[in-house]
Amino acid sequence: MLFSFRPHRLFAGLVLSSLALPALAALPKDVPANVWAATAVSNMVDKWQILGLSPEGNFDGQAEVSRYETAETLWRVVRLVERRQAVDFTERQGEPRGFGDLEAQHEDAVNAVVNSYALMQGWPGGMEGRFNGHRPSTRYELAWMLHRLMTRAEAKKVAVTGKGPTLQYSDVPAGHWSGVILKDLTEHFGLLIGFPDGTFRGEKSLKRYELAIAMDAALTNLLDKKLPSDVKPPPAKAAATLEPAPIVVPKTKLPGFASDYMLHVGRHDDRDLAAGLMLDFGWWFDKIGPTRPGFGINADYSLLLNRAATQFAQGGMGNAELRWRIIGSDWAEEPYLYLTGGYHLDVWHGQPASNLPVLLAHGLGTGVAAGWPLGPWDLWLTGRYTLTTYLVPDQSFSQRLSNGQQYFLGLEKRWGTNSVRAGYYGTSYVAFPTTNSGAFLPSGQGGGMLSAQFAF
Repeated sequence: MLFSFRPHRLFAGLVLSSLALPALAALPKDVPANVWAATAVSNMVDKWQILGLSPEGNFDGQAEVSRYETAETLWRVVRLVERRQAVDFTERQGEPRGFGDLEAQHEDAVNAVVNSYALMQGWPGGMEGRFNGHRPSTRYELAWMLHRLMTRAEAKKVAVTGKGPTLQYSDVPAGHWSGVILKDLTEHFGLLIGFPDGTFRGEKSLKRYELAIAMDAALTNLLDKKLPSDVKPPPAKAAATLEPAPIVVPKTKLPGFASDYMLHVGRHDDRDLAAGLMLDFGWWFDKIGPTRPGFGINADYSLLLNRAATQFAQGGMGNAELRWRIIGSDWAEEPYLYLTGGYHLDVWHGQPASNLPVLLAHGLGTGVAAGWPLGPWDLWLTGRYTLTTYLVPDQSFSQRLSNGQQYFLGLEKRWGTNSVRAGYYGTSYVAFPTTNSGAFLPSGQGGGMLSAQFAF
């Protein structure tokens, strides 16, 4: 959720007219009595008992509405109408849809509104196999689900229909899929959910005040049997006197800190086997425009076995780097891409019996990391290129350059901001010379990888 520095006023005259009560019930402490959405909030909290309050007793009207909260709210509205009007809104369409990222406490609500009632199903831009419950709902999604609810109610003969006002939102392009839906909501059901300047702002995140007004107008139609646009509006002063105060809410759902733990095992070349552990710790900072900078540290420890000579060698590499997230800078569930650049260090040495020297090299490293949702699993890949110079074994190598590449390709399964990854891990280097003129480090390695990520 984000700060809102520009509070909105919806079409108070016609929309709020459907919500007028002789006297308001006790309002949440953060909702002034003459705020533009006060009546809708009172109805949704007390009359309909659909929307709840925070533990502190606040309504948080300017807070963004997550897709989980949208599903929970819609489910409660449907069950209330079914109970009051003695109807069944169930309408399954096709095979039930499953989501690989649902949290257990929201499974019933999501499965109901998507599969049992088909009210949150099929809107343009929906992502197959993922629900993205922590992502905010948009106002286009509000229009989509509200229209499905009202047309379903009309089919069940519980909706009031009539001739509402004619309105064309100025920012809805001609031929856009939402145009027909918004026209029907306004002219057929009397519901206005736009802004007083004649815009709809469909891509904007939905706020709790806006959700309250829309759902209360729908319930006024379905349960109070009133066409909202026909109800006498309250005094204009009451709707415009006081704007809602900004609510301080978290700036982003992307975790500020994340950590990776990766086990890998595989083959270096025809003789060498390797196994290792890599740790990665990252921090994300405040956004710069649409992007987000960060900082990361990672280290990889590997153990090599030369099967022919039964010799062991140990090695490690580390990186301290700046990161720049240029895609997916807000939400962990979205596709992402970030670039890295910083300092790289390599250390290798053999067991005493191997007579291999300690090798130490350092230099620059650059990299890229990306993820793409494919359904229950995400495609995940990273790559890093390094250019190093030798510090050890002796001065004859002090200016000798070496380069290497690391890469990971696999699938990622998310649970909120946590995940498990499985895939392929590989590295390739130019041969690192030794004082014995041999080649100690292999020219390449590859093998399986299992990783877990935890973020908070």
